[in-house]
Amino acid sequence: MPISSRNKADRPTPDSDNRLHPEAAPVSPILCGRIVGVFGVRGALKILSQTDPPEKLLSYHPWWLGQPGSETPVIPESGRLLRRGLLAVLLPGVRDREVAREYVGFDVSVERKRFPEPGSGQFYWADLVGLAVEDMEGRFCGRVREVVRGPAGDILDVRGERSLLIPFLWQKTIIAVDPEAGCIRVCWPESF
Repeated sequence: MPISSRNKADRPTPDSDNRLHPEAAPVSPILCGRIVGVFGVRGALKILSQTDPPEKLLSYHPWWLGQPGSETPVIPESGRLLRRGLLAVLLPGVRDREVAREYVGFDVSVERKRFPEPGSGQFYWADLVGLAVEDMEGRFCGRVREVVRGPAGDILDVRGERSLLIPFLWQKTIIAVDPEAGCIRVCWPESF
């Protein structure tokens, strides 16, 4: 039975099977992965991790599974890195491939407070969302809608008068990032 279909009377305690009673919605959840498939016949799930390194996702608890507004907290029982960003994870109570398929497409989020504070000059991708983007002449290009992890590198999805996809190449296209000032300076041709 999927976690999200349990009623209040069925909610387990953390000691029974690693599911937690959701007292409230997660505070400042950050999307850290997505369940993209099943692995094997015993109910393991494939999770595309967005943490660096990918297996670091296994150390953050609890995970919040589902879409924003309908997340359910869970602590994975075990997991391991399969290859390049892909994890195999066992969730509590999921021991069947067919039950596991019901989770495919769920987001995996972690509350912002679970992450260590970034050091000086460092930031999390989630901190870039919403920041203003300016070119080298100080012209407003738009705001960061999301950071997309691509096979050839990360890309800023910027929305303004027009949509821009700017490769995140430090000191080449991305000149400066200042989360406190709410701005990213880019070297990106206006006509591109």
